[in-house]
Amino acid sequence: MSSERLFHLAPVPAVHAALASCDQLLKPRSLSTQGFVHLSFGPQLPGTLAVHCASFSELILLEADPFKLGPELRLEPSREGALFPHLYGALPMEALPRAWWMQRSSSGWPLPELGPTPTEDSPGGLPLSRLP
Repeated sequence: MSSERLFHLAPVPAVHAALASCDQLLKPRSLSTQGFVHLSFGPQLPGTLAVHCASFSELILLEADPFKLGPELRLEPSREGALFPHLYGALPMEALPRAWWMQRSSSGWPLPELGPTPTEDSPGGLPLSRLP
């Protein structure tokens, strides 16, 4: 798997429900309808937001640690043949070190400043436990 950062866009209620569940697993609708969880690399986020998130007004951008996702994580061709990460299983909340709350504005989805790969001293985003 690439060393690029991985992200998942999730509706706010879905993240809150996963955090409150006993198994601490995020199970997006795509897992039951398509068999996998959609993930994106950072540069793919604007396209993912445009194609898949027009009906939402708020989302949580979750960063996923690829080393905690295991062999169910695969790169596969998707939009315009570009390789996208797909996870063939539920997304464990313990594999999501950072999150950003996002709200759509009249001009679209402003992406948070993701910057380079964060370090322990400067993680960026918020831990899931601190999301509003």
